[in-house]
Amino acid sequence: MKPNIPDVKVVSFDIFDTLLYRITGEPESVFRLMKRKLIEDQNETLGSDFIDNFVETRKNALILLRNTLKREADFGEIYEFIGTVWDLRNGDIEKLQLLEIETEKKVLRPLKKNIELLNDLLISSRKVIISSDMYHEEKVLRNFLKPFIYNQGEDVAFFVSSKYGKTKRSGELFRVILKELNITPKDLVHLGDDWEADVLSPQKLGILAMHFPRECGKSLCAHLMRSELPAIAAAASISASLKSEDSVFMAGSTIAGPLLTSFVIWTLRKARELRISKLFFLARDGYILKKIAEELDPKLTQSIKLSYLQLSRFSVVTACYHMEWSKEIWDFIFLDVPIVSFSEVSSRLLLEPRELYKLMKKHGYRNQQPTVVTETIAAFIKKVLDNDEETVRKIRERSEQKKRNLMSYLGTKDFDPKNSALVDVGWKGTIQDFLYNILLTKEKDTLITGLYFGLCAYTRFQTRANRKFAYGFYPFTPLKFSPNLLRFLEIFTHVNEPSTQSYNLLGEVMLVQNFAELNKSYVDSLQKGILEFVGAARKECALDLIYEREHYYVYLREFEFPDKKLADAIGDYCYLLGTNDEIQVPIAPSESLFAALKRKFQKESPL
Repeated sequence: MKPNIPDVKVVSFDIFDTLLYRITGEPESVFRLMKRKLIEDQNETLGSDFIDNFVETRKNALILLRNTLKREADFGEIYEFIGTVWDLRNGDIEKLQLLEIETEKKVLRPLKKNIELLNDLLISSRKVIISSDMYHEEKVLRNFLKPFIYNQGEDVAFFVSSKYGKTKRSGELFRVILKELNITPKDLVHLGDDWEADVLSPQKLGILAMHFPRECGKSLCAHLMRSELPAIAAAASISASLKSEDSVFMAGSTIAGPLLTSFVIWTLRKARELRISKLFFLARDGYILKKIAEELDPKLTQSIKLSYLQLSRFSVVTACYHMEWSKEIWDFIFLDVPIVSFSEVSSRLLLEPRELYKLMKKHGYRNQQPTVVTETIAAFIKKVLDNDEETVRKIRERSEQKKRNLMSYLGTKDFDPKNSALVDVGWKGTIQDFLYNILLTKEKDTLITGLYFGLCAYTRFQTRANRKFAYGFYPFTPLKFSPNLLRFLEIFTHVNEPSTQSYNLLGEVMLVQNFAELNKSYVDSLQKGILEFVGAARKECALDLIYEREHYYVYLREFEFPDKKLADAIGDYCYLLGTNDEIQVPIAPSESLFAALKRKFQKESPL
């Protein structure tokens, strides 16, 4: 519902956060984006010291000039001051000024309700002016507003503090307006978001003032929109525009969407840098990542073919048993001990449960067939296999057939490792390592590339021919791998489809048979939120604004320390744990098991 504007001679509008807002948050975000651009352009004439200190330099220049001049500084004076302090050339000063104006314009978006109100007033021939405490001059501000104002704002007068050296906050700019328009305070109404500058200050002069605070929407979005990091604020602003009350959808649009989209953008840029023409997104984490890539601006994916490769740790590692019995293979076989089932360990050994149990009994096992594999049972199985050549030979024969079937599958996918890259979340690149060893048996000078969200360890297989690149972190970078990071990213990329078990002689995929989707509604809501975020970011032309490689961990912190609304929404979100989808557990972020169960009981209680 539009507000009722009093019938006075002149209606005054503030600009920033009243008619226009910065999608990246605070004014300082413009300076941070400028710094990023200067780093990307590798501007040598400015020097690395200046670029490193640009944000603080630009921010402090205005403050110092205000204190020195005892009035509002204008844009030219700010950069003249910066040029003097840093001994910059005139050409560089002009380029910086142009870059700031271009960056400012790029991040500005209209506040539609207030713009509509302004246009309604103009169409009805009401006298409208713009008043702003701003260092930019009138022609720049007019250019910012021009695309959104009726008749391009030709009949709108601008009163800007940088021109008059007086501000709304002090009340002096309002005095200038009254004098120049030859009106009384009762003839003017002012609309703005700042309580002090736009409400209290004009009211002291007898001017009617109406407070128009910007609506920030959902609590999580509002929290992130206040971030000093432009990418975080921009992503939250985009998410806030999506109309949904579903909290799981909100988790997808506000946190998972920006996080995964930034990773996918990096992946595409890295592929182009490495001259890679095909990206193979590994099942199952790669499902949503490929969907995101398909939703992005086609210019980002131009000349890069996107494919979904149904490889699993199981299908690749079991195809290597005939080559060697390495530590890495044993680590895979006994992964998740002591909560992995006996049937799953049997499957990893390419044996039926009855075959493995019979073998154990042959070597002295006296108990009933176990349900789960404990540390003690795992050690016994390893000892048995170390001393039973016939069983090992059987396993290796089955493994060699699995390798042939795997190679048939790769042939159906037109997989050319030298011109391709694998895309996955991480964390060691186990699938890539074992696939590299398989490919070596076919071609000795093979090259394989992996692009990962993060790498938490270097493996003995990692070489220049088996190369891995990471978006978020490497083993010894300041931003460390953490269990929560693994947990949340695998939830964000989870898809409700069975994992790949193996392939038949024709290279057709054979899936796990015991798959169940108990969390379908959650996964659907999360993925809907992710993809709607990507579409909105593309529509807003903001994909480059949300890309901020260094700040991904801010999103993860929201899940480590969620507010109650977010915790309630996702605390019972079940996800699959284990190589073969055997165990389902709730996230219950930042909660003890007792707290999670208590909340669940309260939700289910008939009282």
